[in-house]
Amino acid sequence: PTTGAGDVHSKDTSPRFTAMYTFGNTRLATDISTIEYKETGGATGKFQDYKNTRWNVAWEQRWGGPWRTIVQYSNSGAGTCSLFGGVACTTNGLNAHMLALGVEYSFSKRTALFAAYAKLSNGSAATMNNTANSSPISAGSDITNTAVGIRHDF
Repeated sequence: PTTGAGDVHSKDTSPRFTAMYTFGNTRLATDISTIEYKETGGATGKFQDYKNTRWNVAWEQRWGGPWRTIVQYSNSGAGTCSLFGGVACTTNGLNAHMLALGVEYSFSKRTALFAAYAKLSNGSAATMNNTANSSPISAGSDITNTAVGIRHDF
């Protein structure tokens, strides 16, 4: 019998498909992945498997001058889960989605002024976070980001 002490092994997988198509001043992109975390050798009632699908689509448009806009929508499904020993498992509220918008005005090939906005909406139990170096967020919290800046490529 399995004790769940020292004999637990994990195997995580994430096949991904990414495609981008550019025509004229327009670029379309999509990305989809299925992420699975799977453990063997765990004790009854402990985590065994979690699997969800995440995808996004993006549209970038250059407007025949110094202006460029970007729109991106991302989605993470709640997924499915299982616990060892047939114990009930739920993923209710683990879904999230995000809408991001951006605009850029180029002064030259290397320097541009930009503004961006993003709204990440978490399901009631989700803690997705799109901010770097931040504290953990409470389950179900939504995050709104805004940014204005100058980009210069060296």
